[in-house]
Amino acid sequence: MTLDIFSPDRSDRAERLYMAVKPYVTHSSSILDIGCGTAPLAGYISKKHPGIHYEGFDNNGSVIAELNTAYGGEGYVFKRLHYEPGNVESYVSKAYDIIIHIGIDSYRWTPIHFIHKEMLASSHLHPHTVLLETGYAPQYPYCLHSYNFVKGYYGNYNYKLADEGVFSFDVNNHHLRQRHWCVITK
Repeated sequence: MTLDIFSPDRSDRAERLYMAVKPYVTHSSSILDIGCGTAPLAGYISKKHPGIHYEGFDNNGSVIAELNTAYGGEGYVFKRLHYEPGNVESYVSKAYDIIIHIGIDSYRWTPIHFIHKEMLASSHLHPHTVLLETGYAPQYPYCLHSYNFVKGYYGNYNYKLADEGVFSFDVNNHHLRQRHWCVITK
């Protein structure tokens, strides 16, 4: 059975990432999913850890509406993002136990990348655990660069690399793409 209701062909990816963050999730965790897209981890976490507080945001309004229909209520909230750098506290109002940012695949810095930097620069928005993930293919070398840059933000604030790995999965059944992931802790 697939738990990634919007992308069943990517459930293996979501399951691998869930296994990476699973040791850090408790039944009382608060989780923020930055740039959540279809929120593939929401399905795994909701089945295994009922009662958590899970928030996600993304700029795709139609996906946000679908996520709120699928998971809304019982601690799950998804919001449309219109983020501008310098205004992080209007989007991130508290410190979360876990920050998830999977799919850091942008070829350039977008405002969403700065959320990490601004949370860390604040006095009260530091998460305990962070799960980052990006894709890599030779034709898209910038993805890994963006991922490493975000990872570096946390290193500047004395976060430590707890675990990391690489796996491949078939994207739309026509080519394999490496996925790099890491878990960072305070």
